[in-house]
Amino acid sequence: MPKALAVLAGVLVALHWPWALWPGYAVSALGVAAVCVWRRRLRGLSAASLAFAATLLAEHHQLGQHWPQECGDERVLALVSVDSIPVPAPYGTVFDARVRVLRGAAPRELRARIVWRASPRTLRPGDRWTLLLALRAPRGFVDPGAVDLEKLLFREGLHATATVVDSALNRLSGTARFDLDRVRQRLAEGIRARVPERDAATLLAALAVGYTAEMSREQWRIFNATGTAHLVAISGLHVTFFAVLAFAVARRVWGPLTRLGLRLPRESFAASTGLGAAAAYALLAGFSVPAQRTLLMLAAWAVARHGARPAGAARVFAVALVAVLLIDFRAPLAPGFWLSFIAVGVILLTTGTRVLASGMAASALRVQLAVFVGLVPATLALFGRLSLAGLVVNFAAIPFFTFALVPLALAAVVTLLCTPSLAIWPLGAAEWLHGWGWPWLAAAADWPLALIAVTPAGWWYLLALPAAVALLLPLPWPLRASGLLACLPLATSPRWAVPPASVALDVLEVGRGTAVVVRTARHTILFGTGEVRGSDGERIERIVLPWLRAHSVRALDALIVGGVNADRAAGAAVLAAAMAVRRVYVGDEWPGAILPVQRCASAGAWRWDEVSFRMLTSAGSTACSLFIDSPGGRALIAGDLDALAERTLSGAYALRAEVALVPRSGSAAASSTALVAAVSPRWALVSAPAEAAGTPGTREVLARWQAQGAQPVLTGLSGALHLRIAARGGPRLLGRARCDRPRPWRARCIASEFDAMAQARWPGTRGPRYDARSRRTGERAGDVGNRAGRWPAHVADHPVLDRSSSDHSRAALDAPGEARAAARAPAEDLAAGREQPDQRQGDRRARAELAARQGARRRPRSPAPPARDHDGAPAGHGPPRRARARALSQHPGHHRQYRSAPRSARDRDGHHRGLPRHTGERAR
Repeated sequence: MPKALAVLAGVLVALHWPWALWPGYAVSALGVAAVCVWRRRLRGLSAASLAFAATLLAEHHQLGQHWPQECGDERVLALVSVDSIPVPAPYGTVFDARVRVLRGAAPRELRARIVWRASPRTLRPGDRWTLLLALRAPRGFVDPGAVDLEKLLFREGLHATATVVDSALNRLSGTARFDLDRVRQRLAEGIRARVPERDAATLLAALAVGYTAEMSREQWRIFNATGTAHLVAISGLHVTFFAVLAFAVARRVWGPLTRLGLRLPRESFAASTGLGAAAAYALLAGFSVPAQRTLLMLAAWAVARHGARPAGAARVFAVALVAVLLIDFRAPLAPGFWLSFIAVGVILLTTGTRVLASGMAASALRVQLAVFVGLVPATLALFGRLSLAGLVVNFAAIPFFTFALVPLALAAVVTLLCTPSLAIWPLGAAEWLHGWGWPWLAAAADWPLALIAVTPAGWWYLLALPAAVALLLPLPWPLRASGLLACLPLATSPRWAVPPASVALDVLEVGRGTAVVVRTARHTILFGTGEVRGSDGERIERIVLPWLRAHSVRALDALIVGGVNADRAAGAAVLAAAMAVRRVYVGDEWPGAILPVQRCASAGAWRWDEVSFRMLTSAGSTACSLFIDSPGGRALIAGDLDALAERTLSGAYALRAEVALVPRSGSAAASSTALVAAVSPRWALVSAPAEAAGTPGTREVLARWQAQGAQPVLTGLSGALHLRIAARGGPRLLGRARCDRPRPWRARCIASEFDAMAQARWPGTRGPRYDARSRRTGERAGDVGNRAGRWPAHVADHPVLDRSSSDHSRAALDAPGEARAAARAPAEDLAAGREQPDQRQGDRRARAELAARQGARRRPRSPAPPARDHDGAPAGHGPPRRARARALSQHPGHHRQYRSAPRSARDRDGHHRGLPRHTGERAR
């Protein structure tokens, strides 16, 4: 056991190792391991050093396969093999795939998460496609308390995110003869086809094959509130039950089989049969970490039983732990790894080897209480919430799922594989049981104290761990009761308290949306919901609410929505369902609102905790802005202001402030000279994605703020921002989430935002250890990041693209604007399966003003209105003829192909006949 824990420690240190020069550390660790292996007392240190070095090497190998940041949105023709069950969504289909990019003479293979908006209905695992992809490096939002998407992608072994570009080149190349995920998909489809009730169908599909992608938000809410989420996916409990069932059946049929020539002993035959059944069930469930752990522990027990050796609980546990780490060094990054091993460790600690040796356990009450106590520190550390209802609900839910729903789901799987017509009987019985038990589970989830949010300080865990051990060990009851004293610090005041007369501003990273949390000593304001078009409340649920819970915010005193649309209304509804919202400010009418709504124009001014607030509005605009005046300084949080609103506010109010939130995410449609001069802040905070740093409009806007003495800070490059305006000392930028806690899997934090924005494309090497890795060997300098601004002008070298008799090269360059807009979407939304549309309203007018200031001459536009995609943004945005010619001149192969086409084959705009033209504002 000590050596297994040493291996775990070495893996954990390597996964979070923040410093550069990894080869030196790896070699040093190997040297320490070689020296210590000869000393018996130092073999634990040797195991830890060896695990540290091996994990560093494996980690560097995976990060070295990531698609380079400087090649973002590069379009390549690739061979794609689907290796996961495609998940349908309103915005397309999301799936993981193995991608083979043919780049010159050096093909490159990687795994990517792909979004295909116009995917065929017959898309299945194992299909091999030739697709035109817009590839991006993995990148996600970095907000305290929220899910780290870059960590999730790294944990799943993904090297890129991609969007399928509509093209005539996309075609089905073949299909694998057998794919396990295809079997799982067909079983899930068979269950859904035979179970009319949607919630029951999705739950049975989860219990049968581990497919949980289509479960509703309400289902997950109920399972999380009742502490039964571990029963939904196929867990170790289900695998163990199936193994025990197969073990018992094998012992029964052993006698008749011996008459047919079976030579194996009964116990060996039963153990092998149970282990094989458990392995088949684990593979059918996707081989998750709990299933891996259970299967490995069962294998260790079976080997010990077959060899007539005692199966010690500690040895089996240690073997399973090391084996899981050998299979996947990224396993500790998954919450299921910790919950699974801690739960099993608690059971073994309280019941000894009886669970493994004889199948007998202590009473269900004792085991359930022990597991609950043992998982409290881990649950609070991983999720910041604790289900009190789960302590009672699991007494009934565990046997209900294990002995009723799971056997029926397994029977349905067997019948679907053998005789599908008989599957209606077990599925019908399971649907009836679900309809009977679901109302009870929902009633328990609606209990006010079913799920409580607790964010203890870091020192509390040092106290909680020995207290939990004292409660679990068979000690005298006075000593056990002393462990309950560890619960007292949980009831103390929150650790994120703001001093009186001070203001804390937290700008969350939400892409092009806006979500700013303003806190005083006793009040909290949320400015904006963070929602963008098509997000439908996901920003609130995945980013804002976890942040509020992590900072012990129980209620909001005010929510400032501004202009109301469907997505912002959905976000406000999700927020109101999760916590109390005392008042809501909107910029226009909100028909049918169930919340206490008030117009921003009538809000006026108020004072909380020695800090003054004033709502700023202008006639003819739905934007709401908030001006904060505290003893230590002032701040302006600007809404979606247009040029007219900015001029109105600049003339009507004194806007001088030390901190300003740049309106419209730094778009060229806002931040007029009058507003910038009126505010003249020290800090200019920009809530915008990282790719905005490479657009000419954003660079000019932020240069305008910097000319007034402001320091621009972009959330897409720095992560969530934490700024404190103290009563004495003025405003200070205290935190940048991406910079404060660097991780190997995260894109590098940009220290100087304006320097990064001065470049055509933002630099983004992975993590602090990999700054030297940029271009790949064999790539020309012109092939990487060669597009000025936002014009796509390069397709990777590929034999198919180099055929002069086809019309594919222009198809790659002139793909529809809808696909191009999807290719520019942030990686965090692509990985989660959500498109990020261009939200720069007034784009044409802003560019016209920019051109006029620069003295540029523009050709007269066509009288036809510009084509627009489904998001309302101008479609296409193709480059003009001269810009396209300059871009093509950088690539000799494409230039020759373009020039070699006969004049009759090209129209007056230089497009090959029969291919889509650039549409939109620049159409001729």
